[in-house]
Amino acid sequence: MKKQIRYELDGVMFGTDWYGNKGGNHLLIKTNEQGLEAIRKEPLQDFINFGLQSVDYVCFKVFRIEKYERNGYLITKETVEPIETIEAGEDLTEKEEEFLMDLLLEPPDVINYK
Repeated sequence: MKKQIRYELDGVMFGTDWYGNKGGNHLLIKTNEQGLEAIRKEPLQDFINFGLQSVDYVCFKVFRIEKYERNGYLITKETVEPIETIEAGEDLTEKEEEFLMDLLLEPPDVINYK
C-alpha cells in the first residue's frame, strides 16, 4: 500500500511592490513535507514570483491530504480543520485586514510549491 501525503495551505499574502504600492493575493499552495518545512522556516516568500520589494504578511491554514490505494480503490483522507496556521510578518492596519478578508472571498491563485 503506497501512501502519498500532501499539504494544501489556504490563505493570504500581503506585500509591497517597488513603487511603494501595497496589495495582496488569496493563495492555495499545494506542496509536500519538504515544501511545508521550507514555508515554515521562511514564510515571507513571494510565492507568486511577482517581483515584490517585500512580502509584509502571510497567514495560511494548513490542511493534510493522504492518498493511498486499498484493494484497487484510491482512498483520499483530507483534514476538515486545519492542522496548523502559519502566520508571519508585520501587524496590519484595520483597512489592510478588511482588504485581506475580502480577498478570501475570491478564488485563490493555485501555486505548486517544490
